[in-house]
Amino acid sequence: MAFVYNEMTTSESREFESHLQKCGVCRAEAASFGQVRESIVAWRDEVLAGFVPSRPVETKRSAVAAFKQFFDLSPMWLKGAAAFAVLAFCVLAGLLYVNLRKDETIAAKNEPVYTQQDVDRMVAEALAKQQQETQIEQAPQPFATLRPPTQSKRSAIKPSAKNRRPLSRAEREQLAADLRLLPTDDDLDFPDDRINR
Repeated sequence: MAFVYNEMTTSESREFESHLQKCGVCRAEAASFGQVRESIVAWRDEVLAGFVPSRPVETKRSAVAAFKQFFDLSPMWLKGAAAFAVLAFCVLAGLLYVNLRKDETIAAKNEPVYTQQDVDRMVAEALAKQQQETQIEQAPQPFATLRPPTQSKRSAIKPSAKNRRPLSRAEREQLAADLRLLPTDDDLDFPDDRINR
């Protein structure tokens, strides 16, 4: 059947033709199938002789024409729903635009307007404040001005002598360093200074 309907590849077709030359049974069968096919084609042409299918002319249509054709073929309820959807979209887009413009005008009214002199004054104030903070950080603190850290209400209760525990060596060294009783790394430690102490 593939040979009769020309569905074989060229190499398969050559092989089958060479087989047909050698085999009479296959040659007779292929001939009978060919006659059946020819009779079907003749019958089809005879029945459909008056009918000539018209091929549609392919023309490029614009999107507007396709949209118009879609609405011409659609039922009335679909047209109404589409019109309502378009109208609702336009109304919502308009409301969104109005709200955004209103927010912009409110924000513009609330924002202060600065002149160049105001900006220069604010920059100078910020620089002066920063310089004061750095000077305070760098200035040495006298012992009298040091304040103990504030205590919470729980720790404000003084423990009795029975509840006190002795300080460990690390705690004593830390306390001495905090009170500046130990020499720091900044002090120069010469042998003569140890003798004088």
